[in-house]
Amino acid sequence: MNIDYLKTFLYVLKKGSISKAAEEIHISQSALSQQIKAMEKLLGCALLIRGPKGVYPTMEGKIVRPYANGIIQGYDQMMM
Repeated sequence: MNIDYLKTFLYVLKKGSISKAAEEIHISQSALSQQIKAMEKLLGCALLIRGPKGVYPTMEGKIVRPYANGIIQGYDQMMM
């Protein structure tokens, strides 16, 4: 799995919106959505509930979140 997928997944959760996250990290909303969908396909489950007032983690998304945080922290430490 691409580390950027994990980072964007967490950023989307932080912002509560795919469009807000995409704007702030300077990629298109479509590209960010494709990253999330690729991650969901790889894991075999939906990670986000997409609604009119933003996005929320599914039960699986709530499980993935701490793992993603740990992987990113380990990656960042390794790269120092």
